[in-house]
Amino acid sequence: MGKNRLLLGIFIIGTIFIQISFHVMLNLKTKEFEKINYVGTAEKQKIYLKALIEEKRNATLSLAIGLSKSEDLLKILKDPKSSVNLEKITLDLRENTKFKNVWFHLISKKGISLYRSWTEEKGDSVLRSRTGVKEMIKNPKITSLISVGQYDMTFKAMIPLFNKKKEFLGIFEVITHFNSISRKLREKEEVESVFLADKKFKNQLKKPLSKIFVDDFYVGNIDSKKRYLNFIKNVGSEKLIGKYEDYIRGTHKFFQNGVHIDHEQNLLITICYIKNHIENSVGYVVLFSSLDKVDMSNIEIAKVAYHIYSFFSILFLGIVLYFISKTQYQSEGAKIYGNKLVAILLLILFFASGVIHYFLENRLKADIEFFKEAQKRDTLVEYGLLEKKNQEIAELIFKTQINKKKIIDIFKKATSKNQKIKDRVRDELYKALKD
Repeated sequence: MGKNRLLLGIFIIGTIFIQISFHVMLNLKTKEFEKINYVGTAEKQKIYLKALIEEKRNATLSLAIGLSKSEDLLKILKDPKSSVNLEKITLDLRENTKFKNVWFHLISKKGISLYRSWTEEKGDSVLRSRTGVKEMIKNPKITSLISVGQYDMTFKAMIPLFNKKKEFLGIFEVITHFNSISRKLREKEEVESVFLADKKFKNQLKKPLSKIFVDDFYVGNIDSKKRYLNFIKNVGSEKLIGKYEDYIRGTHKFFQNGVHIDHEQNLLITICYIKNHIENSVGYVVLFSSLDKVDMSNIEIAKVAYHIYSFFSILFLGIVLYFISKTQYQSEGAKIYGNKLVAILLLILFFASGVIHYFLENRLKADIEFFKEAQKRDTLVEYGLLEKKNQEIAELIFKTQINKKKIIDIFKKATSKNQKIKDRVRDELYKALKD
């Protein structure tokens, strides 16, 4: 009777020990998985956002290159008093393409605005508010960038225009907005976004398109929701944005590992910094998504696995103790042997627990690697969009700039075996492409 009570006590204590051990391990792994899932979801959102930004930048550039061949543009640059109307192109684009709000801008070689498709205002200098225009006038070349002007934070593709004598006349500019990106994030990823122009541009935004500001930061997407604007304001825009260097180093006060989790509002928040080759910081994109949308299936699988391992561990302990309880000892030596057997079986139990823990650890590592591979696949899919757009641009440049009789004739000359002729042809080709 005493032995059975002892074994029952061992079973109860062993069961409690197994349950507590597995519970602690499960909680640790759950937190680890949650962190991985949150960070991974945020990274996926940022990758998709960057792909959309590059896609919009390249599409804007393609459109600008295609339209820059219009004789009407040269006409107004030669004679600012002449009239030109590009609004019909804007309407056609709105009806037949994904471009819903394209602006066209003509700027003289002195930086004077000659035509704006979205307003009748013209005749003002844009040099003070547009460093990109200054750079273009100094060194005329095709340029694509994101910048902030008097009206909005936008994508700008600038094409230098020349007369037949190759004299620089001015700039044709195609301008597109962030609203379509905000819409795609919402429709395809269920992510809400707030596009913010850096506060240093507040004073130059004389006629802001959205008319929305959070503190000193201009909001660039008209469809931004009040809930998220209030969130930024309540947290403090300065605190939320912080410094890019701190974000990269992982010492950002608000974003830990690139994300911020607000369980009270059920939100996952992350941020992207918009930069270009002229201004250090142009703006920021704050992304909001529901925690309910984060895929936690790997945690559910881990829970099931831990419960199964826990059950079999307790079952194994029960079976061992049951056979011990049925063992009868006829002598003192047999009792000593029996006690040794109990000790050995308990060691086997602990060894089995260790093996189970080892397999659980390997399962965790395997799941993490699977997650990383999934993220890599998603990244390749997103950047596939960019590859397609870049190919379209390359084909457009080939058709409009390279596939010309003059260029083809120059290439034919390059077949000569004379090195001097090859050098001369190379220089000739360079000048032709530059022009």
